[in-house]
Amino acid sequence: MDYIFLTDDNKGRKVMLRKERWTHITEPRSQHPYMAGYLEEIKDTIRKPDFIVANKYDENKMNYCKYLKARRLYIVVVVKYLNGEGDVITAFMARNVRRR
Repeated sequence: MDYIFLTDDNKGRKVMLRKERWTHITEPRSQHPYMAGYLEEIKDTIRKPDFIVANKYDENKMNYCKYLKARRLYIVVVVKYLNGEGDVITAFMARNVRRR
């Protein structure tokens, strides 16, 4: 399986960013091509999030959130868990994130 990185989340579960998802996130036609320069921040958000929010559309997805002071924005990484392991689905920046 081709992947960009494999890391542990803050609970010790494996989380993978697959090449296919990275291309989806960063290609020029996508909604988030600006994320191409934030690979390390994505990984850091998974490892040490400021907070995690349950995804309101899918109980298997979690939104990992971390505030980037330099950008004055949150980075949000959506991870889907199946069988105890996670896959990054998407990542984006947001001005505000609701903590539920």
